[in-house]
Amino acid sequence: MSKLKRLTETSPAFKRYWRRSLPLMLLALPLGATIGYLSAPSMGEHLLWLRLLVLAMMAALLLWSLLDYLRFLRECDEFERKLEHIALLWSSGLVMSCAVLLWTAQAIRLAPLSAAHVLEVLMFGFIASWLLIRLFLHWRNL
Repeated sequence: MSKLKRLTETSPAFKRYWRRSLPLMLLALPLGATIGYLSAPSMGEHLLWLRLLVLAMMAALLLWSLLDYLRFLRECDEFERKLEHIALLWSSGLVMSCAVLLWTAQAIRLAPLSAAHVLEVLMFGFIASWLLIRLFLHWRNL
């Protein structure tokens, strides 16, 4: 069996995790559209109840996602759990380093960054680095 084929065949625990995560991803799409609608400059400061509802929904979605990931870690075998922990540690370290560099660039007035841009970079950086490191670790250990 080739490495590529083995890489695409994941564990049963990982398959269950992604099946359980599908509703989360589907819920995130309209929630993201609502956030985009509410963040438009023309919205002003009205509709506070809708903003609070969106914030509560985002918190619930993130909590659900975290609990589901912890369930996946309990269900997977020791080797896969070790790879997940290594991927999380590497991506957390990379994002923390990026945060310090962005803060330094802002502090020495090298790059005028808004808080929203910094958060976007950090969120995308964490997710992308976790996925790439996880993929690399699985590929290396096949």
